[in-house]
Amino acid sequence: MTGILKHLGKVRKLTRVLLPLATIASLLFLPGTFAAPVLAAAAAALFLKPDPKYRPGSYKVGRIVFALTPLVAFASAGEQPPALLSATILLVYLALAAEPYIGRAMRIERFDTASLPGSEQRALFTPGSMYYMSTAVLIALQVPAFIPETAPFAPVALLGFAPAAAVAALKLVGREGLLIDDIDERAARTKEALEKVRPSFLLYFAAPAGTSFQVAMWLPHLEKLDGDYFILVREAWAFNALQEVTDRPIVFARDLSLVDEVLPEGAKAVFYVNNAAKNTHMVRFPDLTHVQLLHGDSDKVSSFNPVTAMFDRIFVAGQAGLDRYPDNGIDIPEKKFDIVGRPQVAQLDITERAISEIDDPTVLYAPTWAGYFEDANYSSLGIGVEMLRELTARGTTVIFRPHPYTDRIPETARHKAAVEEFLRQDAAASGRRHRWGPEVNEDMTLFDCVDASDALISDVSSVVSDWLYSEKPFAVVDARFEREDFHLSCSLIYAAYRIEGDGSNMESVLDDLLEKDPLAEERRKAKVHYLGDFPPEEYEQAFINAANKYLK
Repeated sequence: MTGILKHLGKVRKLTRVLLPLATIASLLFLPGTFAAPVLAAAAAALFLKPDPKYRPGSYKVGRIVFALTPLVAFASAGEQPPALLSATILLVYLALAAEPYIGRAMRIERFDTASLPGSEQRALFTPGSMYYMSTAVLIALQVPAFIPETAPFAPVALLGFAPAAAVAALKLVGREGLLIDDIDERAARTKEALEKVRPSFLLYFAAPAGTSFQVAMWLPHLEKLDGDYFILVREAWAFNALQEVTDRPIVFARDLSLVDEVLPEGAKAVFYVNNAAKNTHMVRFPDLTHVQLLHGDSDKVSSFNPVTAMFDRIFVAGQAGLDRYPDNGIDIPEKKFDIVGRPQVAQLDITERAISEIDDPTVLYAPTWAGYFEDANYSSLGIGVEMLRELTARGTTVIFRPHPYTDRIPETARHKAAVEEFLRQDAAASGRRHRWGPEVNEDMTLFDCVDASDALISDVSSVVSDWLYSEKPFAVVDARFEREDFHLSCSLIYAAYRIEGDGSNMESVLDDLLEKDPLAEERRKAKVHYLGDFPPEEYEQAFINAANKYLK
C-alpha cells in the first residue's frame, strides 16, 4: 500500500503541470463544452495533496500555466481578450511569483511543529491557506473562458490575495501576532507543550534532503526505550518527510536561537544519526548526554570520522566499530564507546543451508554511490553490467538495489540505468524473475532484499556489515584497485570474496561465492567481531539496555 501511495504522489505532482497544459490544448482545439471536463480535472489536480503541508510557491509552474487559460480561450475564439482581464492575469502572475518571498517575509519557513497538541499555529492566515487562496483565484479566473460576459468582473478574483497582502504589509511595518503568530510566542508555547509530554530524550536530525532513512531505521528501536521522546529537525524537508514515518512530536527549528527556545526541561539524552555540522548546535548543552548512533556500520571514512569524538557516548555494533578509530589514527578514549549490536539486523533470517545446496541461487547486487569526494568513491556500478552478465550466464536471479544517492552523480546514474536495462532484457529473454527499480527501491526494504537472496555482491558499505548477520556468502568489489591494501579500506575482506575493480576475476570468485564457499567459518567469526556477541533472542535488547542507562 505504501508503494502505491508513493506512486500516486508522483502522478499528482506531474498532473499539476500536465493537466493545465492539457486544458490550454483543449481550449485551442476543442469546443468549450468538451474542454470543460479537462478544466475541472486540472482544477482538482491543483487541490490534490501528496505533501504533508503546502508552502507558498508550491507547484508554481502548473498554476502559472493554468492562469493562461482565459486568454487562450479568447484567442481560440478569435476574439481580443478584454484589457481588464489581461491586466488581472498579469497581476496574478506577479502574485504567484512573489509567493515564496511573501512566505519568507512571514517567517513561516523557520519554525513549525507536528503531532504536538498545544503548539498549533494560532492564526487566521497560515502557510497552507496562502496556497489555497491563490489557487481559488486561479479557479475563479477560469469563468471568463466559458462565459466571456463575466470578463469585466475578473479583478474581483484578486480579493483572494488580500490576506497575503495584509500579512506582508503588517510585516513591513513591524506588526506581528495579528494574522499570523509571533514566532517567539509560538516557540515558548511549543516548549510548554513538550514539557507536558515529559520526554526522556530527543532525536536530533540535520542532513541534506533525501536522507530521512537515517532516522527511519532507528525509530522502531527508539520506540522501545524508557519514556517518551520527540524529534528536533533543522530543515523543512525533514519536517515534511518524517511526518510520513512517525506520529511522534516533530519540531522544526531552522535558527539556532529557536533550538534554545524550544528545548524542554527534564530530557536526559540526545541521539544523533550522523555527523552533520549542525550537530554542534546541540552538543553544547552540557546537562544532556549526547549519544552518536550513526546510520550504518561500514569501513567507509564516515564510520571513523574524527568529529565523532565530540559526543559523550558512541554506540558501535561490535569491536570492529571501535577498532576503526585507532586503526585510522583517530584517538578517542575507549571508555566513550558502547558495543550494542546493530538492532536493525535482528529481523534478518539466519541461513540454515549451504550455498552449494541451492540449485538456482538469487544474488543481491547492492552497489554504493560514488560519494562527493574521490576518497569516498567505492562504487562498482561502472562494471555492473559486466558482472551481471557473468552472473546471469550461470542461471542466477538478480535483485538490484543501488544506494539511494546513486542518481546524484550523473555518471553513476547512467551506469544504474544500464544495469536496469540489462536486467530488463535478460528477464524478457530468460524468463528469470529479476527485480529492480521501484519494486525493490520503494516496495522492499534492504532487509527484505537480504532475506530474499542467497548471496551478495556489494562494495565497501554498511550493507556488507548488515549482511554478515545472515551468515550467507558475499563478495566485495575492490573498485579502487587497492588489491593487497584492500584490507585498509575493507577490513572485512578476510571473510569476503574479493572482486577485482575491473571484474577480471569474476569467474573464479563466482565459483567460491555460489558453489565452494570456503570462507563460511570466517564469516561466522567476523559476525561476532562486527555485530557483537549477543544471542539472536537477545540481540535487539542489547541496544535497548545500553540506551536506557543514559535516560535515568
